[in-house]
Amino acid sequence: MALFHRKKQVEAPEPEAEPLGLPGAPETDMSGRRSVDDHRDYLCSLVQAVPPVAVEVPRAVGLAVCEDVHAPHDVPVVTTAVIDGYALDSASTRMAGRPDAVEIQVDRRPPSPVIPGTAVRVMAGSLLPEGTDCVLPPDLLNVDGDIVLFSPVKRWAGARLAGSDYGRGEVLVRNGTILHPGIISVLASAGIDEVFVRPRPKVVIVAVRADEDQRAEIERKARANGAEDIASLDATAAAIESATRALDVNVTVVSTNTSSDSELTRLLANAGRGADLVIATSDRIVVGQQDPVPSVLPPMGGTDFARVAMEPGANQVFALIDPGLVPLIVLPVGPGPALVSFMAFVQPLLRKLSGLPPVEELKAETDRPIARHPESTTFVPVRLARVGGRPVLSRAGMGDVTHVVDLSMADAIAVVGAGDEPVPTGVPWGVSMPRHHHWPVTMQAGGVVLRPMRRADEARWTTTRELDWDWLGPWEATKPPGSHERVGGYRMMITRNRRRAKEGTFLPWAIGWDDGWPDRPALNRDTTPLIGQLTVSSISLGSAMSCSMGYWVASAYAGRGVAPTAVALACDYVFQVMGLHRVEICVRPENTKSLRVVEKLGLAEEGMRPAYLHIDGQWRDHRVFRLLTDDYPDGVLRNYLVNHLLPGFALEEDEG
Repeated sequence: MALFHRKKQVEAPEPEAEPLGLPGAPETDMSGRRSVDDHRDYLCSLVQAVPPVAVEVPRAVGLAVCEDVHAPHDVPVVTTAVIDGYALDSASTRMAGRPDAVEIQVDRRPPSPVIPGTAVRVMAGSLLPEGTDCVLPPDLLNVDGDIVLFSPVKRWAGARLAGSDYGRGEVLVRNGTILHPGIISVLASAGIDEVFVRPRPKVVIVAVRADEDQRAEIERKARANGAEDIASLDATAAAIESATRALDVNVTVVSTNTSSDSELTRLLANAGRGADLVIATSDRIVVGQQDPVPSVLPPMGGTDFARVAMEPGANQVFALIDPGLVPLIVLPVGPGPALVSFMAFVQPLLRKLSGLPPVEELKAETDRPIARHPESTTFVPVRLARVGGRPVLSRAGMGDVTHVVDLSMADAIAVVGAGDEPVPTGVPWGVSMPRHHHWPVTMQAGGVVLRPMRRADEARWTTTRELDWDWLGPWEATKPPGSHERVGGYRMMITRNRRRAKEGTFLPWAIGWDDGWPDRPALNRDTTPLIGQLTVSSISLGSAMSCSMGYWVASAYAGRGVAPTAVALACDYVFQVMGLHRVEICVRPENTKSLRVVEKLGLAEEGMRPAYLHIDGQWRDHRVFRLLTDDYPDGVLRNYLVNHLLPGFALEEDEG
């Protein structure tokens, strides 16, 4: 009889759960790699800024505001004297010097309002008495105690106008601005006692060091080579801690030499509690075996294992660990690779957490061509030198970012994009330009700043144009006969221009001057003194992709290369950032200064337009010049700087 035995039931093993990935990963190239920009933008898209808190204004220094702060009233709220002297009505000085002097009696017991034709004593900071609109210094008194004038006095001379700093409703501080004592004083003068700011992100650095066995082996070999004591072997953690602290964030460092996955998991989970970002580093010895951090991350939350087209640091690991989905980034081993990844990815993450915009790219001039990797972004340690009074970058040592000696000699790390040709020399240094178009826009090239015009510029704008009327008047646009367009005053112009800028048809820039560049650059470029205007108008998209450009510069700043630098910077912006194809500039044949600008920038002349614009009271002919984006593929400003210095270095040029 056959015996049949029932087979023992063996349960099939549970299939391992797939690691939880993160959504929205960017596309890769044929080799399965992401670009540096795509990986950075992807990581930043996965985190949110730290929630804002209300802080008293004096305690907010060093923090970034998380909303635009508007002036609740005019700043200053009243018109005051800026010098000790005598206040009077400027209208009473109108006939001074035509041909005789005008004598103004000082009223020792002034009535209110002040009697026309008299002056009263005032102190700096005091209210301007009713019936007066200017202040004169005391050295104009004669022996009889009266004021003698041989020329008219301009209105508001010696006075600080109400609203001359900021008008009611004007933005005092823009969202994302880091507050310093100067901005704090502006907020206090406007009566603002509290602001919403982003607190400093809390960063925990988890440094995985060699375990006890590894440490003992290293110390044994070190003693054999004559070394008595090894204080620390983890240069990577030290470099990242110092780089993080330099960003003014709250940093906590946790070190471990555990080889236990469970212990490391517990440590990372504890680090994530209360942190805004966790940075994991490992020393060379740990990675010589296997970096233990990436292997424990998948069970802790969504994890992204990526290959990035960069050298070094191609393998990147990022996770959002539970609870709270705290971002955690694993840095490569070695100070150089770790610092590269820190610069490329951690710093943008910290700015996102702080509510700050991305760092503007700074292009630099190189002293010699730098070889590119054909397929990967590379990072080169560089140092700043001066050649012929002009700053240039040169490779530090052999230019190897993985070599600590080269890093020790470097002032910065240059980002070199992939390509077949080496990086050319002559890339503009000292130029800042945003990557994306969004008005308001502020840019800088040397001492020249292109920034939005402000209501607070009214007094300087008016005074400059009055003093420079002989310089500017012959080229000034005027209202043609029969025109029904309302001209209005300065503030109407500002309102109209802002509306057009938001519509995308107009770029109304003030030309500011940063007199401290390059040694002491302005802390706030949006408040640099106005020395001119540059306007991009008639912006046409669609099939035309074109615009027109006009400009003027105060006579006191003529000959410094301000105008051609500003025009070149604006051209690069509309070409490189906005994607336009053509820039047109129309110049009167008699305007030799402006013709000199277009000549230096290499614009091509297209012909003459008879009676083209109404200038200085008449319809005037104009010569037409144009520039196409293909004329200077490497940039208009870069081409100009081949033979000229950035304003701020040289003040003896013959440009308009």
